[in-house]
Amino acid sequence: MKTVDEMATMTLPDAAAMLSALRSVEDDRGMTDDLYARIIQNAGSEKVGPGVVMMLLIAIHGYMQGYPPQMFALVCGFVPKWVEALTEGHEAVRADALEHWRASFPQYAD
Repeated sequence: MKTVDEMATMTLPDAAAMLSALRSVEDDRGMTDDLYARIIQNAGSEKVGPGVVMMLLIAIHGYMQGYPPQMFALVCGFVPKWVEALTEGHEAVRADALEHWRASFPQYAD
């Protein structure tokens, strides 16, 4: 695995573009009102691939408070598709993010 210094970076899109990208994967109202609102707080920030994954996981963790663990696994199933949607046009960041996801969370990997 690359070090952070060796990874490509990207600036996340604005909040509206991020919300559109997330909704293109799953347009559930509960996710839009809570989970996606947490994610789009990062709009315009600079990320490396693993940073995109960490951003998603921190938001998922906050969103899933009070839900059974099985629901966490279900929501984590969307992570690879959300990564793809949010990193459109940034293939190196996408590749680093998906590599990090698969290596760190093989139980949820696609």
